[in-house]
Amino acid sequence: MWRPKDAYDCDQEAIEYASTTSMLDASTEVRMAAQQLSKSKMDIPARMSGQSKVQPNDDVSTKAIELSEGNTGKTSLIGARLDPE
Repeated sequence: MWRPKDAYDCDQEAIEYASTTSMLDASTEVRMAAQQLSKSKMDIPARMSGQSKVQPNDDVSTKAIELSEGNTGKTSLIGARLDPE
């Protein structure tokens, strides 16, 4: 025979279970995974200076051109023997 007290006890057990059991949402899982990565894997490289690390061969003559007119910080090297067009 079913009694209201049985339903109450079942509800209390369900509440206890739900309050002690945690289910992670996707954002929590991502946050936890990010915390487990070593700091060195998450370092963002420092901003590079405006100078290129690529150096042209000495036997090739080059010319610096502005990539953005009036902005000397954004230049590129091209071959000096190229057609002006």
